Amino acid sequence: MAVQEQISEARQEGQAVIGQATQVGDRLKEEAKEEARKEAQAIVDRTRVELERERDKAIDDLRREFVDTAILAAEKVINEALDKEKHRKLIEEALEESTTFRES
Repeated sequence: MAVQEQISEARQEGQAVIGQATQVGDRLKEEAKEEARKEAQAIVDRTRVELERERDKAIDDLRREFVDTAILAAEKVINEALDKEKHRKLIEEALEESTTFRES
């Protein structure tokens, strides 16, 4: 085999190795992008759930505070203590019917 043929063959083998390495690199890059996308989506999903949980807790806290304030105000208006639990239930039922405090 002539030296030129050996050089040519070595060059072709080198090009083939470079081509394979490029393909592997591209595949790894795409896999990394897909994994990053999945992780980002998981973070978005967890954040959405946490925000909804916090919103629901805030709504519940506001309802409780409103009920307590309404009972306190009613007690002061009629100057006698009301059955707090009975009136809490009535006020909570009214809140359920109210569009202002209805959960979305």
